[in-house]
Amino acid sequence: MKQGKLIGLSGGLIVILLTIIIFNNREINILDEKTAQAGQYALDDESRATLKAIEALEDLVGEYLKTDDRDTINQCVMAFVRKDRYGYDLKSLSRFIWSRYTGSLNTETGVNQRDDKVLYDEAEDLVSQVGSFVDPVMGQEIDFIHMIAVIDLELTDTGDSQVEEDAYDALFSWIGDLKTFVLDTGVYVDESGNVTESDINEFVRETLGSDFSSFSGSDMRADFDGILIAKTMKENELLLSQALKTYYTEGQSRNRYTGFLSEFESEDDFVEKVRFGVMVELPVSEEGSKYDGFAEDYDGMTQLMDMFINKAGLVVEPETEELVLDGFIQYILGHAKSETNSEELISLP
Repeated sequence: MKQGKLIGLSGGLIVILLTIIIFNNREINILDEKTAQAGQYALDDESRATLKAIEALEDLVGEYLKTDDRDTINQCVMAFVRKDRYGYDLKSLSRFIWSRYTGSLNTETGVNQRDDKVLYDEAEDLVSQVGSFVDPVMGQEIDFIHMIAVIDLELTDTGDSQVEEDAYDALFSWIGDLKTFVLDTGVYVDESGNVTESDINEFVRETLGSDFSSFSGSDMRADFDGILIAKTMKENELLLSQALKTYYTEGQSRNRYTGFLSEFESEDDFVEKVRFGVMVELPVSEEGSKYDGFAEDYDGMTQLMDMFINKAGLVVEPETEELVLDGFIQYILGHAKSETNSEELISLP
């Protein structure tokens, strides 16, 4: 099972001072070009600064809450890091939907700005030091805050069964991004007028995973790395900083696409979940399937998400959706193949 809710504790200024002293005197073993060994990858300056800020947050939370429990520390740290983009906010439909399944800083940890002002203020300062993060293997940027939100999602109960949980985890990470890209393709079709199937396929090939796509390479890497890092944290009982350091400095990101596909039972299972995730009305959601029993609730949540994504109410034709999903499936399978068949690293978009 995934981690549960926590009970917040109070602390004082002395805790913060002790944390600062501990952090300033502790050995930060984050690899740079001078310390990286053979087979390891060095982080750039901004990525090391981001990882140091995460370690400082872990120290701060542990001291303030007087705990060394990894789940407790990880929950609180990730809630702080993601709260401004993926925290509870009734004024934002997307943030409300997200917090409905992952919780907010207060509901997840019991920490709130009024009662825990000392912790809150110091944590805010550390979160402001969380900047960009670059994959040291490929030299590509990763949407770090988005990745932290995905890790938090993966480590939180979101369904009553594993199948249901997997579906909702995907919906709020890569399936949600894919649904947005489906809409973008629909906008392209609507604005272009008379387009052919070949035109749509070319648009998908040129846009998916690009820097100007709603489902950019930075988003995709954040989604897939987040899933794999969360798995590492669960299996090895690691703090967030430890898992990040292990994943990136040991070069595990060079197999992110094959690692992502390994989360599915088979290639057919991957294809089925892609199609169910975006097009709930397909036969896979009918009675007797593994999605029977929650497909209706899932469909309701996707419609709520579509209200946020598709504010203009654009209708995307099923044929267009099919072409986008087929393009996404081939994109992932092709990149996974390049990881397993090529001796040289290929810089993917």
